[in-house]
Amino acid sequence: MILSMKTFYAFTSACLMLLFLGCGDDDDKQTVSDAAQNLPLLSTDHNIGMIVGFNTDNPTNTRDSIDDRWSEAVSAGMRVGRLQIDWPELEPTPGNYDKNELQDRLEVLQDDGLQIFLLISAYDSEGPVVPDDLSGKKFDDPELINRFNQLMDWVIPMLVAHDGYLISISNEADNSFGELENLSSELLVFLNQAKAHIHAIDARMAVTVTFAEGSLTANFPGTDALLEACDVGAFNFYGSASLEASPVYRGQSRGCRGL
Repeated sequence: MILSMKTFYAFTSACLMLLFLGCGDDDDKQTVSDAAQNLPLLSTDHNIGMIVGFNTDNPTNTRDSIDDRWSEAVSAGMRVGRLQIDWPELEPTPGNYDKNELQDRLEVLQDDGLQIFLLISAYDSEGPVVPDDLSGKKFDDPELINRFNQLMDWVIPMLVAHDGYLISISNEADNSFGELENLSSELLVFLNQAKAHIHAIDARMAVTVTFAEGSLTANFPGTDALLEACDVGAFNFYGSASLEASPVYRGQSRGCRGL
């Protein structure tokens, strides 16, 4: 059963995000204890987490119900919380950071006793999410990469201090891989340089990009190279039917470090 692995499910009304650790080559699968080493900052127990949808128009009774379900999950032993925040929220003007914006949200999750998976989607499913002055720059542009790494200089220590164990720097960019010819190669450079910088800050911090479930079967150009460069694999799943049908759910390996 997947929950016996170093695995967590993150539930929301909109999507299910599954992180599956510890797959290797088909003839050389890692054991559970080996897999635990992939995320040294994550506790070794079962790690089930929850994320809340982003609909700001929910009526009051819906918001109250979500809050109640969250409290119930924490009381039942929920261990992981996914936090999503945009780069421009943290750097509203070039080189000027709103550190409280991140710290306040981290403290809310830490106060609930949760370990945190942080998503800063510099490239999201609908396109780049970068400060205005970087708009239009390619993701392998040294200026853009340097600015992101400067952001990481204070984000990563703050994340570790608040029990964070994993950061994703892109969300479902693979949806555009078949349309934007060079995007996957640009993101690969961005990932590799950001990962090296983050590991230099704290070698224990795992770095990934989050893929859409379609990448499991669509084989978009550049997906395999990007996935191989991640410390662990992360996919968004939408609905229980797609989860049950996926090769990840069935425990099949695709020959990657983490899936």
